[in-house]
Amino acid sequence: MVVGQDFGKEADVKNARVNGENIETVSTWKQIIPMLDNLGIEPGKCFFTNFLMGVRTANSNLGPSPGLKDEKYLADCLTFFEYQVK
Repeated sequence: MVVGQDFGKEADVKNARVNGENIETVSTWKQIIPMLDNLGIEPGKCFFTNFLMGVRTANSNLGPSPGLKDEKYLADCLTFFEYQVK
């Protein structure tokens, strides 16, 4: 299981829907795939998810996700994350 923080910027998610999740152009995949290759792990044998099940409306992926400020949202994300782990 490979866990990220969130789904990034809303604009990036919309772009991925239109253009597809191309591992050569999406910055997350450009970082993860070489790391897995260096570790000898096949991406097809991994389960990829994010702890926070939302996107950022801001123009930046830097820093903590705004969702971290909402306790109910965090509790809901934790419940879903626990389900995925099981």
